[in-house]
Amino acid sequence: MGTRKSERFENHMDVSVPETQGDATIQEEFSEETSDLFEVRLSNLDKLKEIELSKFGNDLDLVDKSDKMNLEPKNNIQTPSIKRMINAHLGRYEEQNKINYNFDNNCEETSADQHDLDINIDGAFDAVPDDRKETVYDLFKKSPNEVKSVVNMLKDKLSVEKVIDDDSYYDLLDKKIKMEDNIDDSEYAEIFSHEYGHFVDNQFNDISNSEQFVASIKNDLKKYDSNTKDGLSNLNDLIDNLVKSDVAFDMAISDNMSALFKNDSKLMESYSKEGIAYYGHDNDYWNISGNCEAEIFANNFSMLAQGNNESCEFMKKYFPNTWEKFNEILKEM
Repeated sequence: MGTRKSERFENHMDVSVPETQGDATIQEEFSEETSDLFEVRLSNLDKLKEIELSKFGNDLDLVDKSDKMNLEPKNNIQTPSIKRMINAHLGRYEEQNKINYNFDNNCEETSADQHDLDINIDGAFDAVPDDRKETVYDLFKKSPNEVKSVVNMLKDKLSVEKVIDDDSYYDLLDKKIKMEDNIDDSEYAEIFSHEYGHFVDNQFNDISNSEQFVASIKNDLKKYDSNTKDGLSNLNDLIDNLVKSDVAFDMAISDNMSALFKNDSKLMESYSKEGIAYYGHDNDYWNISGNCEAEIFANNFSMLAQGNNESCEFMKKYFPNTWEKFNEILKEM
């Protein structure tokens, strides 16, 4: 396999959103406070959010004005999914502006001592193009110390290259993170954190394909074996709980579910029914040895680096062996 084109965007599986008359009957107006908050917080929506929001074209007008996208509800209609998506994005990007070292019994546990001894990562991303350095540093300066330790360890090996007319990916042959340039800073930082996860994995001899990490995933999947009555029940409960939560809007979680359940039909239908964009890879990609584990590792790294606490807690709750082994690997690097 020449490259691990993790191409989360090029290869994403876009599930169209069906019209739902039930949702459309719900009439709720933005409060004045919510409207003000919405305009302020979403003033610099990146392309990703525009893609997701545009899936609600029947309910929303998306107007691009002076580099600022304004969201205008038609007839004051919001579906529950739209409201949850808005709340998820508001919370997610607000959370990135906070320094959170203690992930509620962890998204992995970071002690008060570690907080006091915050690790300096100056110089760790000198390989990043000058016009993108600030946004990358801003993301990783808020990461937990176990991430920062790895970042410092690999700073002399990091190589980043701009690509044109292609999506971002980690090149296994060149050992480079190749980043598309035609995206805004917030999207760049998010994608970079995922591709950096592939870089970390590869630099440590493709550790995502170690016996221990592979076994941890298999152990968790036993609980969701759809060939057994209990397993099918557990899988259905997981899917139902997922699409009712804000976590479903995290691309890293969506891609993990795509990998773990090989694009299970109920999973995809549930995303579509709730009007949530489903990101993943097709099963031809997942059937290539090592891809499933590599993407799960990179997605886990990305959500931890970004401080997406709810996503971390979701993985910890439903895939405890995978999450524990991932954090154990990270801390032992």
